Parts: sequence; C-alpha cells; structure tokens
Amino acid sequence: MDIQVEKPSPTLARITLRVPAEEFQGEYQRGLQHERGRVNMKGFRPGKAPMQMIEKRIGADLKDGLQKHFIEQAFRQAQEEHKLKPFSHPQI
Repeated sequence: MDIQVEKPSPTLARITLRVPAEEFQGEYQRGLQHERGRVNMKGFRPGKAPMQMIEKRIGADLKDGLQKHFIEQAFRQAQEEHKLKPFSHPQI
C-alpha cells in the first residue's frame, strides 16, 4: 500500500492511498472464503455453496468493507508517520 501525504496549508492534509490490485484481490478472495463457511444458502450445506453465488450475494458489501478497511488503515498510518492530529472527521 502506497500512502502519500500533502499539506497544502497548516490546517489541511490530503492523504492519497494506492492499493495494488493483487493485494485488494487477495483480501477480497480471503473474505469470500471466510464468508462462504458462514453464509446459509437454500439448497446447499454450510460452506458448500458455489463461490459465484457467494460473490453475487455479498460481493458488493465485501468490497465496500475492504475499501473502508484500507482507508482507515491508511489514515492511522499517516497519522503516526506524519504526526497528524485531526480535529474533525476526515472527508473522503
């Protein structure tokens, strides 16, 4: 993950985050595998539903959750490395 921090003014910081596609896809596939064992789908035993069906059912939510995870991780890392002290919630 590549994180860049720009400070256009003393009270403003812009954090740019780049996640390699391989890293995102790896986390996405691990998330699908994890959820596969937990999702109950009619006609299939637990953990035996086809991955395409699992992805169709929860893929969009999983991608949203991963995006939020990477953004939070980048924000924390930028705070530590650049000693940022936010006084409000970040704008995404």
